[in-house]
Amino acid sequence: MAIGAAMAISLPQFPRIAWEPAMNSRLLLWLGILFAFPAHADNLVMNGSDEAALVDGLIPGWTDVVGAHWGQRSANPPAYDGTYYFFEGTDPSGTLQQVVDVSSYEGTIDQSRQNFDFSGYVRSYPQTPSDTSEITVQFLDAGQAPLLTLDSGQISNTTDWQQVAFSHIAPIGTRSIAIVLTAIRYNGTNNDGYFDDISLNTETLPVPEPGTSALLGVGLGGWLLVRRRQGRRLG
Repeated sequence: MAIGAAMAISLPQFPRIAWEPAMNSRLLLWLGILFAFPAHADNLVMNGSDEAALVDGLIPGWTDVVGAHWGQRSANPPAYDGTYYFFEGTDPSGTLQQVVDVSSYEGTIDQSRQNFDFSGYVRSYPQTPSDTSEITVQFLDAGQAPLLTLDSGQISNTTDWQQVAFSHIAPIGTRSIAIVLTAIRYNGTNNDGYFDDISLNTETLPVPEPGTSALLGVGLGGWLLVRRRQGRRLG
């Protein structure tokens, strides 16, 4: 074949689908929902960065479960968010808890359509061995029995604030979510497992319209097929 001559390529033929106007509009609607950014509610956690002034020596919005010295700290290291962060004090171990009422989402929770996103930051004082921070998130039923527990394990990051994040659809029957901060002392006199910027957000997932799920699958399947073939040609 002469140099520069065009080469004919025979591509396989795929069956054509006759799209009706209603099908097009419904597919575009669901593609928009699929790729849209989820609408998050405001932070459900009260006083998530320990910025509120102590009341009678206690942190507003939180309950001391273990330890009696939880308070605020602002330096060495500096806070991740705002001015202050959660500091246990001098107890060998300490647990601080906030239970968030999510019963207002009961309807969508029991349809498995309510997703919750948790985020928090932990850090420890630089020493060897270092004290640790641990975050536990529990989904609780109406009787406060745990349905699901997510746990960060003990973390001892002495150089930077480290994010702990969980994202999960609430189990059916969830009516509250407990956020538990645990600091354990391994060295010195202070319990230097720190916490900051604790947040819990939620978004409601859409209800698939009957008959639309299959249509969406066909549309996405075709899109993925085109992307795969383009990738092969580029490679």
